[in-house]
Amino acid sequence: MTERLRVAVLEDEPLARRRLERLVQERPELQLVGSFAHPRLVGEALGEVDLLFLDIEMPFENGFAWLDRQPAQRPRAVVVVTAHERHALPAIRREVVDFLLKPYDDLSFGLALARVQRRLQAALPPPAPCERKLSVQQAGRTRWLDPAALAWLQAAGKQVRLRHAGETLLVSGSLLDFEQRLRGLGFVRVHRGCLVNLAHVGGQRPRAHGDAWLLMQDGSELPLSRRYASGLQQRLL
Repeated sequence: MTERLRVAVLEDEPLARRRLERLVQERPELQLVGSFAHPRLVGEALGEVDLLFLDIEMPFENGFAWLDRQPAQRPRAVVVVTAHERHALPAIRREVVDFLLKPYDDLSFGLALARVQRRLQAALPPPAPCERKLSVQQAGRTRWLDPAALAWLQAAGKQVRLRHAGETLLVSGSLLDFEQRLRGLGFVRVHRGCLVNLAHVGGQRPRAHGDAWLLMQDGSELPLSRRYASGLQQRLL
């Protein structure tokens, strides 16, 4: 299972709603979990959403007024979609991450999404400073691993496959959970389903469409998405 942001769209205009749906579905790191023309249709689905694209001027209700009534189920991030710049200040007061000014293009959507990702990344809890070993659950038992000997991790269904001290293990958990626990220890995402230890990277060779294979010191070759390539280069230099 890849770790993707769960996204919902609340937009009353059909054309605008379908455009947002398309933009979300074109992004492999996003998962569209709901698209709604009316706030009453959202219901409990809002509690499962990481990112909400919210229209403001709807004929039946103001988007801000509706958002103010959702404190218990508010998504982790909100991007306001509007045709009026006057909505910027109310959006800031509600701590929304960004707003898309209609008509917007693919670049504006991408910039808003990048701000969302930075905000959510900054909100991740730091690793426990006293945890020198990484506990994992394998086949019903607990193992303690040295993070420095951990070369890479890959999403594998509802589990994670990892390489530790020359041994490949299949352990319980999600890649996002391990990413949070290993934060600040030299691990970086190189693909939506892959996390590597920078100290174990040996090189790379090109693939098609701007992607590459990441060559690890243990002989493994892992996919490097062009979406994450620049971030990896910055961390390696």
